Order: sequence, then structure tokens, then C-alpha cells
Amino acid sequence: MIADCGMKAFPTEALTHSPITATLHLIKEHGLKAEDVKEVYIESIARAADILSDPSKYDPQSKETADHSLPWCIAAALADGMVTPQQFKEERLHDQRIRSQLNKVKVVANEDFEKAFPEKQCTNVTITTTAGKKHSHRIDVPKGDPRDPMTEDEIAVKFNALGKGVVGEEKCNELRVLIMSMEEEESLGRLFALMTT
Repeated sequence: MIADCGMKAFPTEALTHSPITATLHLIKEHGLKAEDVKEVYIESIARAADILSDPSKYDPQSKETADHSLPWCIAAALADGMVTPQQFKEERLHDQRIRSQLNKVKVVANEDFEKAFPEKQCTNVTITTTAGKKHSHRIDVPKGDPRDPMTEDEIAVKFNALGKGVVGEEKCNELRVLIMSMEEEESLGRLFALMTT
């Protein structure tokens, strides 16, 4: 059962994860920058279209609204190429680089995807560029699901985003390396020392 556990890849409401995963895939695969994108068209389940993309989600005023806003999550992915706790800090809520991406995001319900839920969390994302090219990517499970586990590099991004502000960058990196190779340690002494000094 431990091997079948999922890991939340993003610090956001669970149903945003499939669209974020697909969007980040397209950004990376095609080397897209926010300025290159005219529209992000998301086909997802009804809950994602209704609850996570209602009008208030296009103008989040708090972290709690932003991390439950599919448009904000996608806008952050476009602006920063990642979705970590940094994109939901108070000072980022009025960041024009993210806010200028919000109206590019369109979300619609797909009946076939609805039928596959909850076994699958299907999403199809189509990014239209300012040059008129269309790039689409469909996924059936979000990153972090046991069927698409996070890579060590992806875990490192999340670990550093969460830990750097608590223990500092140097100690965070040392902790991450230690934890990822814990099976080579003879005892937990070094882990406890790093966590308490």
C-alpha cells in the first residue's frame, strides 16, 4: 500500500492537478513563455469547470482563493513555469505577470471525462500561441498519482520550495540529499541532528 500512495505534486486543490500537469508538460515540451501564449483551453470534469473556474477565481484576493482557482494555477504555470508555494504568497497575489495571464484561461466541462471520474482525472489542454499554433496534451492521471509518480527532480523542487524558508537553502539541500538516500545511513542520528540544529 505504501508504494501505491500518491504524492501531491502541487500545493493546490486536488482537481487542479491534472490541468496543471498537462499545462506544464506543454510549456516544457514546446519551450513556451507566457508572452507566446494567446489562450489555454482546458477540457476537464464539471467540478473543475464549475467550482474552480467561477468568476471569483479569475480575481483571487487570498491564498485560499488562489490555490482553489484553476485560472490562477494555470496563470502561475505560464508566468513562472512552475506551481509551488511561492506562487501563492501574499505579495504574488497582485503580481501583474501572473494576473495578466488569467483571462487567457478558458475551462469547459467534458462529458466523457466526467464519466471516467473518479477512477481517472482526465484533462485535455490546448495552448494556442500568439503565432497561431495549437499544442494539445491529454492526461488521465495527475502528476504524483501512483500511475505517474513524481521524479526525484520534481520532488526536489517541492522539497526546496517548502523547506528553504524554514531551515535555509544550504541545510535544505543537505536534508534532501540525506532523505533521498536514507537507506545508506546506519542510523537516524544525522537526520535528527540536521533537523534540530
